[in-house]
Amino acid sequence: MVEETEHKTVAFDAYQAACGGYFTRAIGVLHGSFDVMRFSMRAYKLMLKQDGLWSNLRSRIRLAAQLAGFVRHVGPYLLRAALPGHSPRSERDPEWVLEWIRRFSSASVSQAIPLVDTHDPLMPVPSVTILQS
Repeated sequence: MVEETEHKTVAFDAYQAACGGYFTRAIGVLHGSFDVMRFSMRAYKLMLKQDGLWSNLRSRIRLAAQLAGFVRHVGPYLLRAALPGHSPRSERDPEWVLEWIRRFSSASVSQAIPLVDTHDPLMPVPSVTILQS
């Protein structure tokens, strides 16, 4: 996720230099996002089938709730990205991303890599680390 945050402007600038059309960009943002959701749903369905849980209504409801949560959290960003005149430079980077970059940038090669706690809804950078190899 940190990498995605770091290169968001590069991808946008490359697109603007290559073609820069608004409608193509808006369609691409929405189409690409729906593809992520569609393929994620297919993968989840396969995993639930493999685990014998696809016929379980409760499993399907949880899956639908996860998709709804994704749309609720990511939807506003996607809608802004599809607006005319949008630039990713106007999107503020999450504080946990900036903190991770600060910690990684100041670490030496022999120091540990900071890890992101994905169980925390705000995803703060904890003090948990692993050694670089």
